[in-house]
Amino acid sequence: MPARPARRPLAARFRWRMLGKFGASSLISTGLSQAVFALVYYLHGAPTVASVSAFVAGAIPNYFLNRFWTWKRRDRIRGVRELLPYATVVVGTALLAIAVTNVTDHLVAPVGSHLVRTAVVTGSYLGTYAVMFGVKFVLLDRLIFGPTARLNRPAATAAPPSDDADPAGPTSPA
Repeated sequence: MPARPARRPLAARFRWRMLGKFGASSLISTGLSQAVFALVYYLHGAPTVASVSAFVAGAIPNYFLNRFWTWKRRDRIRGVRELLPYATVVVGTALLAIAVTNVTDHLVAPVGSHLVRTAVVTGSYLGTYAVMFGVKFVLLDRLIFGPTARLNRPAATAAPPSDDADPAGPTSPA
């Protein structure tokens, strides 16, 4: 009788499930972002205006979907300690998208059809986020939301004692 294949460890299955949820929430956010980007750009908005508008339309629901659904975080949102790193990751991706869409817009400027230009520049916006998908997952998981995330560790309440500290405590001059 052939040996049964070994099951993947629970942690590995959990990560794949999280990656699937991250992908689904990214699809929802990307759908919103793409629609906003295409609309703003088609209405003759500059690529930067379209990118920023699309970023806002996708980043807000993406934060809540990932925090509460993907990583099942139910604790209180920890302000700067959580939002600042999240904003750094997503704003960095948005700045990259702004750069890519502006370069693409410049390259397709000679194309006569505005509809074709809209499709190509919108595609470059989507491509940027597709490339950054894995990078964002790792950063959000390792730094912000994941069970081993650096930000999940309690903040130190006191500085560790130095090697040259007097074990009897501070002395007063007499």
